[in-house]
Amino acid sequence: MGQLPANDASTHCFDTFRDELREALTHLHDPDYRPPAALCRALGFPADAGAGPVQQEIIRAIRELQPPDEVPTGTADRRDFEILHHRFVCRLTQEEVADRLHMSPRHVRRAQRIATHRLARLLWEHGLARETATGAAPSALPTSSSVEEEDQALDWRWQVRQSLASLQASGNAAVADVREAIGAAVELERVLCSRHGITLQVDELPSGLQVAMHPSVLRQVLIMAIADLVRRATPGRLTLRALAREGRVLIELACPAPEAASPGPSDLVSEILAAYEGSVEVLREDDRAILRLGLPAAGEVTVLVIDDNADSIHYYRRCTTGTRYRIVHASQGEAALRAAERATPNVILLDIMLPDTDGWELLRLLRESPATRSVPVIVCSVVREADLASALGAMHYLSKPVRRQDLLQALDRAVQLATASE
Repeated sequence: MGQLPANDASTHCFDTFRDELREALTHLHDPDYRPPAALCRALGFPADAGAGPVQQEIIRAIRELQPPDEVPTGTADRRDFEILHHRFVCRLTQEEVADRLHMSPRHVRRAQRIATHRLARLLWEHGLARETATGAAPSALPTSSSVEEEDQALDWRWQVRQSLASLQASGNAAVADVREAIGAAVELERVLCSRHGITLQVDELPSGLQVAMHPSVLRQVLIMAIADLVRRATPGRLTLRALAREGRVLIELACPAPEAASPGPSDLVSEILAAYEGSVEVLREDDRAILRLGLPAAGEVTVLVIDDNADSIHYYRRCTTGTRYRIVHASQGEAALRAAERATPNVILLDIMLPDTDGWELLRLLRESPATRSVPVIVCSVVREADLASALGAMHYLSKPVRRQDLLQALDRAVQLATASE
């Protein structure tokens, strides 16, 4: 392999290399792909090396990222390898990877960016090693502190998401009462506010406001948001109010603050809200700064379970206790379509082994009926035919016995997909 000429190294920075690598990954199995000359040289090949050597080197580097078998699932190292391997070596779609790794498609997209960055660093460091071995000047492949800083930022974001995932696993699909969360946050923040000459005032809150977020997470978001405002505010009154608007709950925090010190949300608040499909805005109104948090309202979600096993129905009801999911039940296939029309479910959970009809035929009818064709169907059965379920129109497949966490994650994803398609 050749070394990267110094005149290329001066212009071929890490960010450019990473962007070219991202493009090469999308053409990892394309024999007609023509990689840029600078990318070829950065990987140690002649400028006209072509697709084959570049693709093989990228695949080899992905395999190098595979951690030992004893490294548990869920760690950053295993995540990076699995994302790259499934997406690019095995050529799965992001949706297929999401199903395989029990992640949302949005989280897969984020994890893919992180994994690609790590792969770029590995290949970049290989280039450094080649330059050192050939006696080239150390500046032949320069690194910068910005690369290290980006690594740290990516690691931090992943840790945030892992913490949220762990919390969700212990109480997934949980619903937070907005009034209770604001009350708890305000009680904790009164001491901090008094030190800064700030008086906390909570406007009358509508009853029954709930958001699709773990209560502990909502409390922490409010605590951090109040603290962000207080640190930048001038003495005066900080007011909080909440209202429902178009399927979302808006929580507004307002206080006097100099325009130059208008408080923006912290990185952690923004990251958490993004994970929950939330939003944050910073507004000005006269001499006051306003932080507006937007969160998806947690309306009741009806789940029609088509299953003749009484123990399964009891288990599903236990799994969904304390969540926004309400179970309605049909034990026979013939009654299922009538139940769907009557209950207008948001999600259908379908067993295949039914006493009066074939579950696959019922799945086909559910997909064809105008009343249910847009309702996500999750097949949950001892019959392990995930591919057939997908081919017949099921959104997801779960194998019995199903864990509570997997069931609630599948229901969450079904609701998210149904909402996105509206």
